[in-house]
Amino acid sequence: MPGPAVFVEVSPTTVAAGSLVGLRASCADNSVGDTVVSDAFGEVAVQPQRGLLTGTAMVKERALPGNYRVKLECRDGQTASTMLQVVKQVRPSRGPATGFGGATSGLAAGLLLPGGLALTVSGMVLWVVAARRRGTRR
Repeated sequence: MPGPAVFVEVSPTTVAAGSLVGLRASCADNSVGDTVVSDAFGEVAVQPQRGLLTGTAMVKERALPGNYRVKLECRDGQTASTMLQVVKQVRPSRGPATGFGGATSGLAAGLLLPGGLALTVSGMVLWVVAARRRGTRR
């Protein structure tokens, strides 16, 4: 009867530099910890948990975009590997153009304040005229 499968998994498999990844692995004996190594994060110990070996690793801030091998090294000499893809971190230069100032530009932006003021004054004048008419009808 064959023993348990030897494997290593990384989650997520695609990350930006500086991100945290989860490690899940299995060796012939999962009652003791073993080691996972990668150029992306160095050497990390994986510990027994619920019949498997688990751990977390922080991808180096200076890791260049590319594919990195992640290798499990079991105490009995067996190994397993998988790949981790590091992508370039995208940092937005500014927020989306929404709301009062971002939704308009050019001539329309220059007319917002004067137009709003004109509508407010017009509404007040109409209210005063209507109030005076009601007062003269009594």
